[in-house]
Amino acid sequence: MIKPWPLLPAVEGGFTAGNFTVDPAARTVTCPAGVTRHLTAKNAVIFGAACRGCPLRQQCTTARAGRILHPHEHDALLRAARAAWAAGQGLRQDYSTRRPNVERVIGKGLARLDGGWALAS
Repeated sequence: MIKPWPLLPAVEGGFTAGNFTVDPAARTVTCPAGVTRHLTAKNAVIFGAACRGCPLRQQCTTARAGRILHPHEHDALLRAARAAWAAGQGLRQDYSTRRPNVERVIGKGLARLDGGWALAS
């Protein structure tokens, strides 16, 4: 059981990699605007010129060359874990009761930093 790391958008409040549809069998990725591109040999997806006139560009990227994605080698597993995490309270509750004690201790220590405590160097 893992707690999936949240995806961060390239543009504040915009699309994350999770908003793109990955087809591992066809080795393609489709953006939220419906543009499909193939994965390169180095496992990248370059939307490039397709981003120029896209009405969703401001929600997607600020890069002049357009959006580029690098899907993780375990992308399907990570997407499934994020979906399961978002789907129900049960998994989050189970995780919080079974996670290692050291994680709780670190979390409490970091919370105390806000209260005036500091880590020794």
